[in-house]
Amino acid sequence: MKAFLAAVLAVLATAASAQQFPSKPIRIIVPFPAGGTTDIVARLVGQRMQESMGQPVLIENQGGAGGTIGAANTAKAAPDGYTLLMHNVDLQHRQRLRRRLDRGLRAAGRHRASERAGQ
Repeated sequence: MKAFLAAVLAVLATAASAQQFPSKPIRIIVPFPAGGTTDIVARLVGQRMQESMGQPVLIENQGGAGGTIGAANTAKAAPDGYTLLMHNVDLQHRQRLRRRLDRGLRAAGRHRASERAGQ
């Protein structure tokens, strides 16, 4: 029984090691135009990744809408680990600010509607 279990484990380990990552080029999406600081950092990181992994790393600049377009395209990519997003810290602040702004606008709209109803 122990020999059979050891054989099964050996086969599973061999099968698991046969699937190496990465087996195709990796894409880094930069949601800003080329030449900016985020693009430069992505190219430096991509170069190191390419050297250590032995696979091409492609930098794809998708500027527009303050980084939202590139972030959305990254989110829509296949969840296989081959598409990465290189963004700056501003993304988290922008999302928080948008939620606050949306809440504020909704509250202002309710306030104006109640003022009109009282007239």
